[in-house]
Amino acid sequence: MSRIEPIRREPLELGESGQMNTPKAAIDTPYGPRKCLEARIERNGRKPLVARFGGIPLRRQKDAVLTDRLPVPGIIRHKELVIRLLTDRCEICGNAGEVDVHQVRKLADLGKPGQPRPAWAELMTRRRRKTLVVCPSCHDSIHGQPLPLLASQSPESGVR
Repeated sequence: MSRIEPIRREPLELGESGQMNTPKAAIDTPYGPRKCLEARIERNGRKPLVARFGGIPLRRQKDAVLTDRLPVPGIIRHKELVIRLLTDRCEICGNAGEVDVHQVRKLADLGKPGQPRPAWAELMTRRRRKTLVVCPSCHDSIHGQPLPLLASQSPESGVR
């Protein structure tokens, strides 16, 4: 295991004016030479590590041109269920017209493989989909016989 050596910190010397002497460097920029702070670590047999801080002009550039990248046009794809609904076709009998969506909570609720299942459950299992787009008559047959209407319900309410 290697041992971590503590970093040697040398105090900055005070100059003639009583201020700290910091190592400075001059770098060339498009706006002319700039002074910046330079930290240098000499290494045996290798190039020294040099870090420069500053040298960037901080004045406002009135003629600066900002170019924003254009967003990549994305392809908006419909979800599969939306596409299936837009066909207006029953997935069991194939009748066109008004459709409903039959949904189960989990595919595991449809029963285990090998056990007898209704055709609609087999279709959902084979497609690995929890939804089935069906016409109202097929939807009623999936749920068994249509429920008798209560006095408070009207046929227009669409309650199933």
